[in-house]
Amino acid sequence: METKKPKSPVAWVMSFAGRKKGLYTASVAVAAIGVLCGLVPYFIMGDMVHKLITGVKEWQPYLQDGIFLAVFWTGRVLCHSISTFCSHKATFHVLAQLRRQMCDKLSRVPLGYVKDTPSGSLKNIMMERIDSIETTLAHILPEFTANILAPLLVFVYMLTIDWRMALISLITVPVGLLCYSMMMIGYEENYRNV
Repeated sequence: METKKPKSPVAWVMSFAGRKKGLYTASVAVAAIGVLCGLVPYFIMGDMVHKLITGVKEWQPYLQDGIFLAVFWTGRVLCHSISTFCSHKATFHVLAQLRRQMCDKLSRVPLGYVKDTPSGSLKNIMMERIDSIETTLAHILPEFTANILAPLLVFVYMLTIDWRMALISLITVPVGLLCYSMMMIGYEENYRNV
């Protein structure tokens, strides 16, 4: 007899997404485009600084660069808004499906259990606990996956400029991890106190 493999948390949540799964994909894709739009202005500014240093005095190239800056920053803001809209639309669908399933399950629970359980406890599970998933699904899922792209692109760009500079920049990773681990010392006790 074949044992059923447990679903991963992401697969379990996506089973509630139904026809809205494409919105999550669109959200991540648009967020990635937004990250690219957010990086391009820095390259344009670098080009502007290079022009200033080399003595370009005509104003037309700077005006053109300024227009491109504005276009890409606007694109970044628009992409972020569209990505957030898509992820929230899909997430609210998932939350509604979760609540429907909980209501169906609650209707099959013995009445004695329902009577003995405080209504506040049931409300807490159906409202607050399910609402707590919203931040993860609507924000962390698209933004985290898209924002991994930014440091990778910057690293690849730095490799094209000078591979030694790119490798030296990786020193910040262990330093950051060390600082983070030191910050987490006594976290659970401090959290309980809060």
